[in-house]
Amino acid sequence: MDKRSIKTLEFDKIIERLTARAISPAGKAMCAALLPMQDFDGIARALEETTQALEFSMKAGHIPLGGIKDIAPSLKRAEIGGILSVEELFNIGEFIYVCKKVLTYAKSVERRERLGILDEKFEEIILPTVLEREIGRCIQTSRGC
Repeated sequence: MDKRSIKTLEFDKIIERLTARAISPAGKAMCAALLPMQDFDGIARALEETTQALEFSMKAGHIPLGGIKDIAPSLKRAEIGGILSVEELFNIGEFIYVCKKVLTYAKSVERRERLGILDEKFEEIILPTVLEREIGRCIQTSRGC
C-alpha cells in the first residue's frame, strides 16, 4: 500500500489509538510498528483471530494482563551472564504469574468450547516453573527469610 493511501485512510490515527490502549511497553512498540497487511490469506486469518478474541473476551471477560512489565532487557542481561537485581527477578516472576493467569483464563472457556485460532496462541505460552521457584527462592533469600 502506498503512503498516499495510508494517509488517506488515516492509518496513523488508528495506530495511535491502538498504541494508547496497549498495556505493556512491548505491546505499544508492536502496535506502533504495524503496517497495513496486503496478503489476503493473512488478512483473513488476522480478522478471524480478532473476531474470536472479541467473542472470547465477551464470554470470559478481559484477559488478565495487569502487572505485566517489560522484562526483555533483564532477559538479555541474563542471557549474556549478567547478574539481575531483586527487582528484575521480581518482575520476571510477576511476568510468569501473569502467564499463569492467562492460561487459567483460557482454560475457563476452553472447557466449554474450543477456541479455534486462539488455541494456537495460548499453546505458545510455556510456563518455566523451575525458574519461577528459583526466583521465589532467591527473592526470599535476599529479604532475609
